[in-house]
Amino acid sequence: GENFFKAGNYEMANAHYQKGAEVNATNPLPYVGLGKVQWYQNKATDAKANFYKATTLAAGKNATVLLKIAEAYIYADTKDFAEANKLLDQAQKLEPKNPQIFLLKGDAVLEQNNDGSKAIAFYEEAAKLNPKSADANLRIGKLWNRAKNYPAALEYYKKASLIDSSYAPAYREMAEIYARAGQFNNAVPKYKRFL
Repeated sequence: GENFFKAGNYEMANAHYQKGAEVNATNPLPYVGLGKVQWYQNKATDAKANFYKATTLAAGKNATVLLKIAEAYIYADTKDFAEANKLLDQAQKLEPKNPQIFLLKGDAVLEQNNDGSKAIAFYEEAAKLNPKSADANLRIGKLWNRAKNYPAALEYYKKASLIDSSYAPAYREMAEIYARAGQFNNAVPKYKRFL
């Protein structure tokens, strides 16, 4: 279901989430998936019903369920930042040292009001909680890139690639900076590595 969802094939994603719910009706994650598809298709009432079912099944003890629902509210075209932030706060009470919570909080701040200074604080907290987080370093690098501080951006992209040498987004971002600077000899190997 997740693979089909990420590929934008909501019909197949929905079918697999539905199958998951049939196979294990007490697992909250298939209901999150069903709700996510509905949210992305602007079926808010149906989506919220499935999100409610998922949180009820999780009984307030599963931070992953809360995070996955928050992702839908943050990344879909139709956003609900108030609900996303509420869910992220609940998840943080359950798992205060979960770096994914801080990554999503940073993304929410950035999506909601384009506030890089607040977002970077959340990303740095995620990186502190998980020093091996390529995602946190990539996000910090992107913020420096937006601020046109390319050396700082490159530093974080390189850090992300050192943490995980197969982390493709870091190579793409490095290549873009080198290409914009006209350093094609540096850009080409990074694009190749990305591909």
